[in-house]
Amino acid sequence: MGPIQSISEVIDFLYRRAGPIALASGLGLLLGIALALLGTPTYQATTVLSTRVDTVSDEAVRAGSAAPQSRLLQLVEQRLTSRENLLRLADSHGLFEGQRSQHRVDMMRESITLISQPAVNIGFGADGSLASIIIMARANSSDKAAAIANQLADMVITETGAGRMARARETLDFLRVEQERLQGDLRAVEAEAREFAAENFDAMPFNATVRRTEQASLVASIQETRTQISSIEAELAASGTQAASQRRQAQLRE
Repeated sequence: MGPIQSISEVIDFLYRRAGPIALASGLGLLLGIALALLGTPTYQATTVLSTRVDTVSDEAVRAGSAAPQSRLLQLVEQRLTSRENLLRLADSHGLFEGQRSQHRVDMMRESITLISQPAVNIGFGADGSLASIIIMARANSSDKAAAIANQLADMVITETGAGRMARARETLDFLRVEQERLQGDLRAVEAEAREFAAENFDAMPFNATVRRTEQASLVASIQETRTQISSIEAELAASGTQAASQRRQAQLRE
């Protein structure tokens, strides 16, 4: 048979060999089904956590150490996939029994997948916040896979909650220190204000009305005194030309 040069020759080739092709396809399908039935079935369970692991008050503790959510989830993932935790999970669910410890750890790591989905950020840059965590667990039964996925989700919630409580305590301690510092500064400013008010009591705004009243009274007294002086000077001048008693003149001069 020469080389195939047209579509009709391809169709003719497939038509003439339809029997062997169908036989090979059927045998391959039967072999695949047999292998699937003879092999150990694997079930996968998926848990999705909507996460908010931000700090208590980022504005209040901007000068502090507020780690982004992605870093916190990396730490949580490292704790979940640690050797001790994986062996504990394998023992509690009866997985890979009779195998060496390291092999069990490797198999458990392959059967667990954690995916962090970043949150959509508005504007420029990313702050490391996460929208959700997807936990996938595979086991030889659906119940075990679901139990492992739920247990891992509970661990994530516990670990992130503990981290939030620790950051809340750090924030509270920071705010308490700031409160004490600000109260000290406030007391110093109040003492300085009292000292300034004592030194400049007459210039204080609340004394302005009293000082204006006293000034008006003094001006009136001065004017009245000037009037009296003028009257006495006139009477004294008149007494000098008249025959007034010396005693009266002495009183006027005084």
